[in-house]
Amino acid sequence: MKIKNHVFKFLFFIFIFNTNTVFAEHISYCGFKRDTQDKYTFLQFLNAMKDNGHTYSLNQYPEKLTRPRQLLNFELEKSQCDVFSGGANLEYSARFLRVDIPLTRGLLGYRYFMVNNEQLENLASLSTLKEFKENLMIGSNTAKLKNDIFNYNNFNIMKSASGRAWLMLEGQRFNAIQRSIVGDISKREKSRPESSIYRNLMVYYHADLFFYVNKNRKDLHEILFNGLEKSYENNSFMKTFDNHPDIKQALNLLNNFEEKNIYLIQNPYLDADFHNISAKYWIPQKIKNSIKIKFNKESH
Repeated sequence: MKIKNHVFKFLFFIFIFNTNTVFAEHISYCGFKRDTQDKYTFLQFLNAMKDNGHTYSLNQYPEKLTRPRQLLNFELEKSQCDVFSGGANLEYSARFLRVDIPLTRGLLGYRYFMVNNEQLENLASLSTLKEFKENLMIGSNTAKLKNDIFNYNNFNIMKSASGRAWLMLEGQRFNAIQRSIVGDISKREKSRPESSIYRNLMVYYHADLFFYVNKNRKDLHEILFNGLEKSYENNSFMKTFDNHPDIKQALNLLNNFEEKNIYLIQNPYLDADFHNISAKYWIPQKIKNSIKIKFNKESH
């Protein structure tokens, strides 16, 4: 009997070992040429993948591939990587599986405005959302979703060719550019001394960055979701969030805006699942409690 028990334990150990070996795989995160190992979304990917038995890496897209081609390859399972990060929109929801834990906790939805210094005096007296909509001509690149959101909320948008928005702002073709608070804000300010942050206005709409996987990879979706949940439990997610320079700059800018100048606008381009994401993963409610931001809800 003892011999049989030992044999059973040995075979069980071999089964478990082989099971882990069979199902372990190498999972790669899709990055761009400029992405490095300290990119915020990649660090959160590492947190999600930690201690789950799989290997992982950052795999950069070939430079020659356009974004639409990259997404098509990903959809057709011809991509060289398994996970990418992107914003929430109806197209992505239809084509891919979204891991519904927001990576910037809602910060991506805060947009501030850079204005030409020569226009600051003219814009200084504006104080209502109606006045902003009537007097701001906002330059924007070809990012369709952002333009659609601002158009839906009745802002005046002028599209510019990629990379030319700043030149057009300097030439006063329009008087403002909208930017996300997530990113290297100090670098933008230093590189454009003829422009300044417009302190009279910031807007917030529901948006964020998420991980996406192929529709056929429900197993990988589960790995990432469980991994992110675990990273919340062991505090590695929040440690990365609190200490990454891009996030720290974003929070600093947000906290230095007067609450009366932050306006909530609508984003109608979200699926139902987005609105069901647990409140514990979002920072707007937390920020409102801590610095008492009261969103203005003027009608448009």
